[in-house]
Amino acid sequence: MDATFFERALRVLTLGGAGLGVMSAVRLGEILLRNPGALDALRASPDGLRMSPQIPDYIAAGSYFGLCWLVSLGIAMASPRHRVAWVAAGVPLMAALYLTGSRSVIAAALVGLVVLVFILVRHSPAAARGVVAFAVLAVVVMVISYPWLTGRDVAGALAKQSLTVRVELARAGLRVIETRPLFGVGIDRFYLSAERFASPELHALWPARMNPHNDFLRVGAELGLVGLGLFLWILTAAGRRIWQAIVRTRDARLAGLVGGLVAFLVTSFVSNPLMVRDVSYAFWIALGLAVGQSAGPPAPRDAREGGMSGSAAPPRRVSRLRWPLAWLLGGLLVFSVPFRAKQELASVDLTGASYGLLGWRTESDGTRYRWSEPRVTLFVDGRARAVEIPLSGIVPSGALQQVEVSVDGRLANRLTVGREWQRLRILLPAEPANGPRRIDLLISPSWVPAEVIRGNRNRRVLGVKVGELNVITPPDQLR
Repeated sequence: MDATFFERALRVLTLGGAGLGVMSAVRLGEILLRNPGALDALRASPDGLRMSPQIPDYIAAGSYFGLCWLVSLGIAMASPRHRVAWVAAGVPLMAALYLTGSRSVIAAALVGLVVLVFILVRHSPAAARGVVAFAVLAVVVMVISYPWLTGRDVAGALAKQSLTVRVELARAGLRVIETRPLFGVGIDRFYLSAERFASPELHALWPARMNPHNDFLRVGAELGLVGLGLFLWILTAAGRRIWQAIVRTRDARLAGLVGGLVAFLVTSFVSNPLMVRDVSYAFWIALGLAVGQSAGPPAPRDAREGGMSGSAAPPRRVSRLRWPLAWLLGGLLVFSVPFRAKQELASVDLTGASYGLLGWRTESDGTRYRWSEPRVTLFVDGRARAVEIPLSGIVPSGALQQVEVSVDGRLANRLTVGREWQRLRILLPAEPANGPRRIDLLISPSWVPAEVIRGNRNRRVLGVKVGELNVITPPDQLR
């Protein structure tokens, strides 16, 4: 990679993060100007003082700011003429990182700083000492003042509760992996499976949507051990090449980037920054820059031939196996798709699922209903004998609407619907079905609120009002 391009890319990454950091500081200033007592109220709240205006996920935001801050330190060490300017550019990054109120982010930044110092311990120690001393002092100040500024403890009851939640999520996540160890449960489906494996303690401490709070665990659960293996292979292959370049060049800019990537990955063990798209893009761009900069010029031919000794033979044999292994793994993934799709479809229970219905509303008399689209699909228990569906026409002009009913793809009834509620009773076949029964409603005419109601901007195409279903199943079938 061209050195000038690498330098410019790092500057863009750092200054972009610094710009977002300034916005966090500006938001804090706005709060102070509008209500000086607001900080005390925030500190006393259950979450404490936590601020991230642009990235709602606090730890993901902190991961991004930590990455950019360590990059700024690397640039500062490599730029004697502009060292003070780049150290100053890191100040809003430190402030934004601190304002996320995340203990793990501060700890990860310290780990990244240690990695940076370890890499450059033999490289320009005099030039690096001032920058490192400032960075270490900043982290120490963060740790000492953390309880006072944020209202959150460092190692007290709140910290222990946070650790307990993560341990319980990890246990639930491992049980999710057990259900589909090879290829996982599917992207963004962890929380659906984790619910039934969560302990009562976890349900009490974390009633919200259960993400694993660990990107490695999430990849293993959602993409299986195959996906996790590929994910780790990408990271280890990149890390090996980057480390070779670090040993060879001792480039302070690359060292700062490596420290930032390490800090980011540390937070990935306790949160899911890779689930936040903007933050994930920054990480993969940074990793790509590091790998590109690490791809040095090829060794001379004589050096390569001279290195053909017994010690070089094993790596060459391993390299010959890469493509066969890659083809084998790729073939396994491709040819297993039908089997996996059939397995997943067989395990899906559509009973109670519906399509073409909007959110619940309540009329003045307490009647609950949902607006429908022109086509509605409902699934009911295959043992049911009848279904009653309350319907009411909602066309503002008062025109009647036709509802065509199909059961399992066969026409079953046609009904005219007006403004008055009426109950549509659908008789289902007597023999029980192997799976859920499908009921389709086709409504005409449909209408668009924005076209018939003055001042309404809703462009959604609507059908009729649909009340709460009553599924009738014989008692002898309820076993």
